[in-house]
Amino acid sequence: MLSLALAKAGVVSRWNARLHGIAVSVAVVGGLLASKGLVPPRAVGLATLGLISGAQARAGIALWKHRAKKAAV
Repeated sequence: MLSLALAKAGVVSRWNARLHGIAVSVAVVGGLLASKGLVPPRAVGLATLGLISGAQARAGIALWKHRAKKAAV
C-alpha cells in the first residue's frame, strides 16, 4: 500500500508499485513450478523476497531524496 500511495503522490515511479504485483506473480507461478519439481523452492522464495526488498529500498531512497529536496527549498 505504501508503494501505491507514493506512486500516486509522484514520489516513486509506478514501476515501484508494480514490483509488488510482479513479486506475487513470481510467488504463485514459481510455487506451481516448484511443486512440480521444475525449480527449487528456495529460488522462488529468494526471488520473491528480492523483488519486495527492492521495491521497499527504492521507496526508501525516493523518500529520502524527496525529503532532502523539500528541506533545501
